[in-house]
Amino acid sequence: MKETNNSLKGILSVLQPTVASKWELEVRSLTHKNQAIEDDLKKTKKNLADSREKQNQAIRDLQASTFDFQDPQQWSLDTDSTIRQQLGGLEKSAKSWCRANCVKRLGDLPANPPRGWDAVLRYDVKVFAQYDEQLPQIILQALLMHCIYGEIFAKPLFFLPWRVQGAGGEEGGEVGAEMIARQDLSEVMVGIIHEVTQGNLAEGNSWRCNLLRLLDPKPTGNEPELRLLVLKATKNRTEMAREAAANSLMEAFLKNSVSLPISPNSLEGAAVAELRQIFVAAAHLSYKLWLRKSYLEVQTIQKIPDRYHQDSDLLRAHSRHVASLENDPAGLDNRPVDVVVHPALIVHGSSDGTNYEPTRVWMQAVVWMG
Repeated sequence: MKETNNSLKGILSVLQPTVASKWELEVRSLTHKNQAIEDDLKKTKKNLADSREKQNQAIRDLQASTFDFQDPQQWSLDTDSTIRQQLGGLEKSAKSWCRANCVKRLGDLPANPPRGWDAVLRYDVKVFAQYDEQLPQIILQALLMHCIYGEIFAKPLFFLPWRVQGAGGEEGGEVGAEMIARQDLSEVMVGIIHEVTQGNLAEGNSWRCNLLRLLDPKPTGNEPELRLLVLKATKNRTEMAREAAANSLMEAFLKNSVSLPISPNSLEGAAVAELRQIFVAAAHLSYKLWLRKSYLEVQTIQKIPDRYHQDSDLLRAHSRHVASLENDPAGLDNRPVDVVVHPALIVHGSSDGTNYEPTRVWMQAVVWMG
């Protein structure tokens, strides 16, 4: 027994240094691994800090870039809600004028629509005959707004023939060959802007925007007296050109009165003066909207959906339909649109021209479904 114990002690005396050595190696290995992990952690923290700094710098650069795109203070722009209110005010004025100056009844309807009516309605004698007293105001308003939006809001340079200098006479005062010469010059400019915009949307719209701003300058108040006089003269000539264009377009509209459901008494006097103010207001408002690097699109009966749906962001039912829609909001869904009483006005892109993806509806198309 004693010999056995001595033998075990001998074995243990041999194993203990070996086990101790093994544990020491294990501890050293773990210590090394721990140090490596700590080093990696420090490196990761440093990389993360560097990454955050780069990210923050990118944000600062973006903010600085955004600031560079912002317009000077004198070109601060109206909000979308303000623009919609102004467009709504124009619509209200036109509606009131049409209500006061339309004929009382359509009378005997021809088999085919009168000249120009197909631009705003889908003609159906049977349907229209049922609304003989309701339709004169609706159709007159549709034709009026089609003219205003198609000739003024859809064309940023609508005033240019009356603004071009060098063709003789003062702005807005010439007729015949001199006006034709001015129209030719303006068409060249319109064509150039259209071409460069097709090739480079951002730069083309920026050029158009800057041209309009240069023609209608807003002095900062720090200009020398002589320069201030020049700026005011430029601004005045452009304003006069807008009003001359508006007056010319109104006269052209009334020249087609034979095909309009308009009272003969409305072709002179106060009614004409009131209509002129509507055209002038539209001209000034359109010009203001085109002072952005975004661009406008007018959608008429050819582009809007041919059937009404209550959920459409583009369509708004005419006020004549309010009562029936209150009882059944979906009651007119899928009904064909008979008359586009007011075109839709859509704006494409951000005002600063940095992004042309966003699209907003500034004015819904007002539609009548019989």
